[in-house]
Amino acid sequence: MTLLSQETGDISEFEEYQMLLRSLRWTEGFGIFFVSCLPNQGERIIRGLREDMSQKRFGFLSFTKETKTLYDKVEDLTQREEIEILCITGLEKSLNPYIKEGYGGQGDYYREDTVPPILGHLNWQRERFRDDFNTCLVFFLPKFAIKYFIRRAPDFYDWRSGVFEFPPDKKLLQKSLQELEKQLGWENIEGLTFEECRSRILEIEALLDEDSDQVVLLYKQALLLFRVGQSEEAIARVDRGIALESDNSFPWILRGYFLYSLGNLEAALDSLDKAIALKPEDHQALILRENMLNNLRMYSEELDSLDKAIALNPKDHQAWFIKGVRLNDLGMYTEALNSYNKAIALKPDYHFAWYNKGVPLKNLGRYTEALDSLDKAIALQPNFMEVWYHKGVLLNDLGRYTEALNSLDKAIALKPDCHFAWYSKGVTLKNLGRYTEALDSLDKAIALRPNFMEAWYNRGILLKNLGRYTEALDSLDKAIALKPDDYKA
Repeated sequence: MTLLSQETGDISEFEEYQMLLRSLRWTEGFGIFFVSCLPNQGERIIRGLREDMSQKRFGFLSFTKETKTLYDKVEDLTQREEIEILCITGLEKSLNPYIKEGYGGQGDYYREDTVPPILGHLNWQRERFRDDFNTCLVFFLPKFAIKYFIRRAPDFYDWRSGVFEFPPDKKLLQKSLQELEKQLGWENIEGLTFEECRSRILEIEALLDEDSDQVVLLYKQALLLFRVGQSEEAIARVDRGIALESDNSFPWILRGYFLYSLGNLEAALDSLDKAIALKPEDHQALILRENMLNNLRMYSEELDSLDKAIALNPKDHQAWFIKGVRLNDLGMYTEALNSYNKAIALKPDYHFAWYNKGVPLKNLGRYTEALDSLDKAIALQPNFMEVWYHKGVLLNDLGRYTEALNSLDKAIALKPDCHFAWYSKGVTLKNLGRYTEALDSLDKAIALRPNFMEAWYNRGILLKNLGRYTEALDSLDKAIALKPDDYKA
């Protein structure tokens, strides 16, 4: 009885193993075999082969990252001439950077300009493998990788001595799925590097090819694909999930998010509407839909979407905050202030809400309260450049120029390339009568943004005050060229 038959009760797997075993026993010298299986299933098959063919000398090559060549790796093996059967695993990792949509189908996946270097290498070097290596090469690969060989390395694949497809061991598959699910939580995906994302994409692909109804992994793979810039492939994975579970709102939300990030707002809105139709109480979908409506300038519908989200979750401080931003943009300052206050009541340490609250307070003429709100934002987040900038502008408007200058200097220290801060500093210095320093600040603002009309205008005024009339006229001409209808210039 073979080792493999002791480990699994799957008759079809056992029969496939027996055919592989017979083929390898009959092969003398060079040969190429492909074994389609799960990665951990391949480990078990190799153990069985070594036990059942103890008279044969085995060699092993296992790849954990991309390789662009194989010939030299085989050539460098210790005691290569004595190896009769060489088991090669992990070669699918060399396909990882070239993953394209179309696994199991057609399309970009098989385009000629996406040939992975390893497959091109095998196509070109197949005669050298045969002539130089008196060894039987056995490739253990997941099904999708063998499909890739068939389409993209046909010259090498055509020399195969046999292909053996092992049905996925359900227990091993379930174990692999559980381990991957545990490792790849939604909250972990954002922290993965580019290469880690690609590696995870490949791991999921190997399993999904065998068990395509694992929709959660399918959606996680979609998010990984989107993170590495493969947006079309990401959307295709989500569409595949939608086809499997048409009554789930989540894939429609994910699809909407992808389309929204790509700037396809109308299609994104359509996807979110479908999500909400399936689950009207989906708070996440309503908030994302609101963002899209804002970008489409559909303000009434946007506020309606926010109100629905708040009705579903009145304790969502972010929804109240966003509503405040939108109401302020519409000039509804009192209503905006109320929304910010509700956001702050729910999350007192939310510095964005304290910062934004200062805007409607200023617009309502409540300057002291506006400054107090900005100071609270600074206390919560001292390195928040924007709040220092807006505090400086507000203090300047109130005639408190020295304090304004101090705030603007802090903003510039946090973000030296902020042209608005340099411009406001120039205006503040001008108000203090420090014209030469003011001119220097305005020049820095213009260097950062040459088409900044207001900077050119104020520069002209400063030069006039300094008695440099020709230069002043030149600056004002530039201001007029940028904005011909500006009456002040």
